[in-house]
Amino acid sequence: MRKATQRLGEMTAGERCLGLAYALLGAMGGILTVATISRLTDGSAELSGWYELWAGISGGIGTSFALYLAGDLIGHAGWSGHRRAIYGGIWVTIVAALICGSLALPILGTMFAPLALLALLASKPSLVLLLAAGLAAVHILVGVWRRERDSIFLYQQFDADNAQARR
Repeated sequence: MRKATQRLGEMTAGERCLGLAYALLGAMGGILTVATISRLTDGSAELSGWYELWAGISGGIGTSFALYLAGDLIGHAGWSGHRRAIYGGIWVTIVAALICGSLALPILGTMFAPLALLALLASKPSLVLLLAAGLAAVHILVGVWRRERDSIFLYQQFDADNAQARR
């Protein structure tokens, strides 16, 4: 356990922000997945606790993987970065629904999960605001990591340019 806490202490601020972004989006994905499945059953079917647990876990896994697949869409500065983040947020939401649906209910979930998520968001506008706020927070957190990473590469490039100039 001590090794794990030492490794967490060695992480930079940007790496901790990136980990927090994945954790935040994974938690939101798990909650939205369970809410979507609960809305689909509408109280007519009794879900087992194990299936709801698996649905929440698959929501977290799928949403985190969708953020990983988004790659270069989230976390950039400026107006073009914010425009890309809006597109990336929509992309992450749809791809996360596909992945979560595939994990939670392999064939039917893949087809109906994006539609069920959109129906849930249409029926509860407060969840749209919660999702937008979460995606904005993820954009800011990934932006901290991206700026830190860019500063490291810029410093290495600057140092290499200075070394060539000294020759």
